[in-house]
Amino acid sequence: MLAEAGYPNGFDTTCYNLITPREPNIKEMGEAVFAYLGAVGIRCKVQQLEYSAWLSLVLRAKRPEFDGILMSMWGHALPGDPAEAWAGMLHTYVPGKGFGSGSNTNDEKVDSMIDELKVAMNPDKRVELIKQIARYKHENVLGGVTTYRPANTFAWRDNVEFRPWPWPGSWRQFQEVGFKQ
Repeated sequence: MLAEAGYPNGFDTTCYNLITPREPNIKEMGEAVFAYLGAVGIRCKVQQLEYSAWLSLVLRAKRPEFDGILMSMWGHALPGDPAEAWAGMLHTYVPGKGFGSGSNTNDEKVDSMIDELKVAMNPDKRVELIKQIARYKHENVLGGVTTYRPANTFAWRDNVEFRPWPWPGSWRQFQEVGFKQ
């Protein structure tokens, strides 16, 4: 595909990677992705960034002009549900609202779909909207590539109780948490 795009010998680009251990394995994830890119001819000149420098590239309000590939992250709500990540990384930037704070996208149709997803409560409806957005995102080459979601790990004493969300596989996500009486 690179040859068809006019790069028969591949190309060099800067690849920005977070090295501060803010998220589990974020540094290692970036290194793995950059190695995979190298295997197909996209040669990364890796720039290792501390958190504040990395954040200046991620947040749109502070972002300088830059060229290259940026490894980024965004939290998720329910497992397998990218609504939160898409609101921040795919939605058009809306200053002061949180939408698109890490986005390079400006697309009214995807914004409308994400807005609908953010308020949909029916699990079946959410799944359908996620599929629609994912297909549209893919067909229009929008946003980034979702690579992984860190697993949440919790430990607590026997006097803490929580009620999980009623969604299969999301038992680690708190709906309510408190102390036992």
